[in-house]
Amino acid sequence: MAILEFVGNQRNLIKLSRQGIEKSTFQEILSNTGFTLAEICGYLDISPRSVQHKKPIDRFSKDTSAKLYAIAKLYAKGKEVFGDESKFKHWMDTENYAIGGVKPKSYLDLIEGIYLVMDELVAIEHGFSA
Repeated sequence: MAILEFVGNQRNLIKLSRQGIEKSTFQEILSNTGFTLAEICGYLDISPRSVQHKKPIDRFSKDTSAKLYAIAKLYAKGKEVFGDESKFKHWMDTENYAIGGVKPKSYLDLIEGIYLVMDELVAIEHGFSA
């Protein structure tokens, strides 16, 4: 995901989140994750209408930006671990007993949930889970 190439380390991610993500970057992440606008807005606790009214250079709040960057990192990691975007998306939509018997993407509404799913991806990467 091209957006993550310039994010780099945690300090850069914090700096970029504090500045706020631009609508154009939001749209790039939306495209890369395959979510609908309504779906991603549900995870971010914002209204689709507020997104639609933003200009391409308008910025989101730091909390929304941080969560969106975390989701982008999660999707980049998932594609890397599974080696295939469609396999990763299928995994995100399939109930997983290792994380409570729910679909992994159901956790994306909370930053802690995003981290939980990321931890499961790391476990899969190292052969500890599936």
